[in-house]
Amino acid sequence: MRVKYFFIIVGILGSTNLFANQKTITGATQRVAAAVESSVAQPISPDSLLFKFADADESQEVDGAQTRSVHEVHEDASTGATQRVAAAVEFKKKAPKPTWETQQQARTFQFSVPAPRGQITDRQGRPLAQTRISYNLGLQFPTPLLLSDKKALFFAKQYITFAQGTLKHPIAISDQSIINHYHHRGLLPLDLIEDLSPEELAIAKRGLSPYLTIRKTYFRYYPQNSLASHLIGYTGRQAPLSTRLIENKDFLFPEIEGREGIEQVFDDQLKGHPGSFLVTYDQEGKKSSEHMSQDPLSGNNVITTLDQDLQSLCEKVLRENCKRGAMVFIDPNNGEILAMASQPGFNPNVFVPVVNSKIFEQ
Repeated sequence: MRVKYFFIIVGILGSTNLFANQKTITGATQRVAAAVESSVAQPISPDSLLFKFADADESQEVDGAQTRSVHEVHEDASTGATQRVAAAVEFKKKAPKPTWETQQQARTFQFSVPAPRGQITDRQGRPLAQTRISYNLGLQFPTPLLLSDKKALFFAKQYITFAQGTLKHPIAISDQSIINHYHHRGLLPLDLIEDLSPEELAIAKRGLSPYLTIRKTYFRYYPQNSLASHLIGYTGRQAPLSTRLIENKDFLFPEIEGREGIEQVFDDQLKGHPGSFLVTYDQEGKKSSEHMSQDPLSGNNVITTLDQDLQSLCEKVLRENCKRGAMVFIDPNNGEILAMASQPGFNPNVFVPVVNSKIFEQ
């Protein structure tokens, strides 16, 4: 039945070209018949070869052009199928990955930026405590954070040695501190040198390395040194942040808090409101952007009733005439304290950024 059906198709196709060259039609028919006879032993499925024969006959040029054979048609069909499979595989390679997979490393961190503390002044607005900008030299680890502990230490020590030699400044940091920072806060710079001098800052700004960065922080500053130190008190950093994993709204650098005196009593008023800093990482874990989404708001100023000149005079008298003593001046009209001196005093600047253990023991 297949053979008869096949010849019917050929006959119909042939009848559409009544004025074609008789020899060409006869030759094509004979070749097709031979192909069908050779395929009787192996049945041909209707959707594979039979209809491809018909398509081949339709495409023949009966006006003397060469006729395509059955084997050529079958070979072209196989080649086309192979090409379509190859194209499908190539498209699959280039197709974007599913969202859950591509976004596995992509994230945006929101960091809090400590606000500058407000000033503490005397009754005329002269500063007794204020905030200044400090420049720190930090080491930025490459992202994504895929280094082993050994390689992370080697990377850090390589740049520490380079920074020490360039800035002529000793850097003392333990291996464990480096590892803790890498595991817990590796996305942020590791401070190597705090409060760079103007000379060191000038060298660093010329460009030490892409991984050695300069970042601004806030330090407390007492312009009158030991003046009214018992009243003003001092500040210190909050607990180190490298002891736990980094989280959203973590501070970029430790916030300053009051420890004694007015700094502690009015700590909430002096702190201000933190800002917000956004850092975005792509699907490979590399930093793609960063920007300040909200600026920090400075804390409120605390204006005391002290008179700086009178306070300085009282401390001078005590310092020159006794080893231990105290003196207070009060306005009898309203009870305002104009001066309150005590001997011996201390310089609160020694607590910035952290107090030296030898000085603290004294």
